[in-house]
Parts: sequence; C-alpha cells; structure tokens
Amino acid sequence: MGTVTVVVPARTAARDLPRVLKPLRDAGWRIVVVDDHSTDATAEVAASMGATVMLSQGEANDYMARNTGALASDSEFLVFLDADVVAPAAVVRRALETVARGEAACVFGVYDRGDHLDGVVSRYKNFWIRVSTLDAPRPLTWINTSLAVMRRETYRAAGGFETTFTRGRGGGDLDFGRRVAARCGPIETGDAYAVSHLKRFTLGSLLKNDFNRA
Repeated sequence: MGTVTVVVPARTAARDLPRVLKPLRDAGWRIVVVDDHSTDATAEVAASMGATVMLSQGEANDYMARNTGALASDSEFLVFLDADVVAPAAVVRRALETVARGEAACVFGVYDRGDHLDGVVSRYKNFWIRVSTLDAPRPLTWINTSLAVMRRETYRAAGGFETTFTRGRGGGDLDFGRRVAARCGPIETGDAYAVSHLKRFTLGSLLKNDFNRA
C-alpha cells in the first residue's frame, strides 16, 4: 500500500481531538489537522498528538479546510475525517485496501449504532443518519465526509470540494460525491466501515441543525 495522509478539518475541536487522533497516530499515518478558525486550543492539542497543523485558507468553511489539507499532501491516498468522528485503524485500513484493489473510487464511513452517546436526542440523530446511509439507493452518487477514503488522483480528478455550494445542491460533500461517481468510479459504504460520531445534540440544536440543512 502507498503513502497515506489523513486530513482533519477542525474548528474549536480541542475536546474531542485526542480521542479522534489517537488511533490514526498509533497506525503511523501522516495526520494533517487544518485549524478552521478555532477559538480554543485545537492547534495546540493537535500538535501535541503528533499532527501537522495548518491554518485553513479563507473564511471559516470545512470544505475549504479539506482542500487546504489535501492540496498540501503528496501521498497516494487521502483520508478525510471529521474532528468529531472516531475511526478505528482497522476500519480505515479496510477502506484503504478496498480503494487500493480498485473495487471503489471512494469509500465512506457509516455511523455505528451510537451506544457511546448519552441522551435520546443524540442517539436518535445518529440512528437516523445511520439508517438513511445504509438504506440509500445504489449505486451511490454521494458521500459523507465524516470518513472518506480515496486516491489523491481521485480527489484531483473530481476537482476538490466546492466551497460556495448552495443548500439546493445538497452540500459540498454531496456535490463532491456526484463528481466522484461521474468521473472516477463507484462509491462504497456499509457496516464494514462503521465509525463513531461524537457530536452531542440537544433538542434545540437538533432542530437548528435540521432547519439549516433543509
């Protein structure tokens, strides 16, 4: 297998980063944390975990942060991971092997059952995303960048993440996935690529999140 860079866009993520970065560090992969205008010790925590820290270019925008990290990498494989998602090294390695064998142009993660989460609201949101992902029609023409694994050439061929997408087009990760499927090849997900989403929701934050994405 070729070289791997894990790109983690992180905005005010100091609380979760140690848990997120540890399995990646222990696996020996290069980690690039792109600090997306954080207001806490995100950069310091990332550096203490052995990550290379970069500042996101432009305004606060996680898609711009992903592009910043990807464009600074010369690795054969890119792994995009959200700063509130724990991906076991075995899961990332399985996704890398699937891409390396040419079975998929991109593999993305699916949320696990959420047993680690406290509160019915957080578990409900996690479960809804999980079921929606597993039941999505095939072939897939979108991705979820909570965990997304691909060759660097796939990222380049798809044109990177659009940073000025509109809600009507479904978001930057969905738009990127459409281009991957059209230009590069099939997209794969499933329980073999389960990750743990750490995001906590209250009823108020859930309603606000869903309204903003409507």
